[in-house]
Amino acid sequence: MKVFLPLGIAFISFLVSSCGIAPVTQNKVASPVLTPIPGQFNNPVTVTAACMTIGAVLMFSTNNGTTWETTNKVYICASVHLIFKAVKEGMDDSDITEGDYSIRTAMPEFSPYPGGIWAGDTILITCMTPGAVIFWTTNDGAQWIIGSNLMVSNTVTVKSFATNTGLAPSRTNSGQFLISSWVDVGIPGITFGMAAYHDLEFSSYTYEPYFSCSDGGYGDKASVFRFDGTNWTNVGAVSISEGSVLDVELEISPYDGFPYVAYADGFYSKVIVKYFDGDNWTNLGSPTGVTPGNASYVELKIHPATCQPWIAYRDNDNPNAKAAVMCYSNSNWVNVGNTNFSDDWANYVSFAFHPGTYAPYVAYSDQYAAYSLKATVQMFDGTNWVPVGNKGFTAGHADYVSLAFNPGTYEPYVAYQDWADGYRVSVMKYENSNWVYVGEQGFSSDAAYYIKLRFHPWTYEPYVVFSDGGFGQKAVMMRFNGTAWVNVGGETCTVDQAGFTSFAFNPTNYTPYVVYKSWTNSTKSAVIRFGN
Repeated sequence: MKVFLPLGIAFISFLVSSCGIAPVTQNKVASPVLTPIPGQFNNPVTVTAACMTIGAVLMFSTNNGTTWETTNKVYICASVHLIFKAVKEGMDDSDITEGDYSIRTAMPEFSPYPGGIWAGDTILITCMTPGAVIFWTTNDGAQWIIGSNLMVSNTVTVKSFATNTGLAPSRTNSGQFLISSWVDVGIPGITFGMAAYHDLEFSSYTYEPYFSCSDGGYGDKASVFRFDGTNWTNVGAVSISEGSVLDVELEISPYDGFPYVAYADGFYSKVIVKYFDGDNWTNLGSPTGVTPGNASYVELKIHPATCQPWIAYRDNDNPNAKAAVMCYSNSNWVNVGNTNFSDDWANYVSFAFHPGTYAPYVAYSDQYAAYSLKATVQMFDGTNWVPVGNKGFTAGHADYVSLAFNPGTYEPYVAYQDWADGYRVSVMKYENSNWVYVGEQGFSSDAAYYIKLRFHPWTYEPYVVFSDGGFGQKAVMMRFNGTAWVNVGGETCTVDQAGFTSFAFNPTNYTPYVVYKSWTNSTKSAVIRFGN
């Protein structure tokens, strides 16, 4: 007799154990129950067998019972007909439980992600299944081509699937690639005067872009803007600080959707943190400053689990201007670990949370004599700040340091201006206890400034934006496609000189947006996106 996995067994077992009902005594071992039940899977799967008979031994076969192996777990990486039985001394063997497990070849993925693409760019198609053969078509299947890349010059819809011996064919991936360019978001020249210290973020509630900056038209005070779909408007007052500011940082809370800002206020010579509650900007902590004294290289982040705001900064009140981190807890700003944890001056402080453990990480240019302004990364282990790999791990001085985590692998990445390679931009990641280059060292055309690193929300590819000296300080965006750093939307994003660049991805369609100081627009702020 064959048993075909009745879905109610697990539930009945739960009732029996929970309600104290003793199972019926019998001379036959209960049939195994398999989790997950047989079916088709997009990835390899571990099948676990359970038996209600106490002390029973589980056995499986993949050759219709010719041979049996003793275990309750089987890792399935290829399509197979799986049979389980349970045995116990003094009792009859159970009825067998069997089913077909079909493993698909992994579905191909496109790089770049479907959407805007520059005419002449190449689409790379990859499959995570080793040895898979990739097929693609641009004419809805009338002709399938074997290969992993294609160059596009017109808007096109690409479909792709993959096959591999012993596995079911993959699902078909489909994406439309639209020939696109960098276009203005609203009218450029957004600020009243010269702009600096941009930070661009999207609201996870309204999906609207926001940016913060200092506005020279209002005495270099802090301002925050929001795009309502037509125009850029100030969020609250036109200026929200008491004095001129440095390092204006913006975050949108995922908890309540409120925008938060942190900046070094010249009037109080300390870091000020505020949030906008829909009507007014309100101080979070002391209105005269939350840090012990003067600070620079301020970074603001919202903790992904607690939604508490945290700041990292260089503590200029310390004689050696070391790095420090604080968090807002129980209505107070408190130090995280020892107050000043770097060995000496910390320049270009960058801050991020580990996506798995939520541990805070800080990267900076380390001025300690032994490290000669090379990059160092430290993380807080709950008690102390400890180095991630070697301190001063870059080949030379590192400026414009930007830290971000790969959301898929949880590896920290650091982008920086590499003095060891002509001041070009380099990116390194921490892999297998070592810092290693991601692609080519120094991959920009010339010296790079105002470097910002982020990861694509879907493909997990690292992207960087920066001002490139090789193109007259125009803004350039590049991404790493797994093999090389390639341009996003042509050689440059802007038609004019750009400073204080920042960028973010629209959470609905993953379109990159860039804010920058635009020389064409009297050094005021401008925002562009890659689209059509």
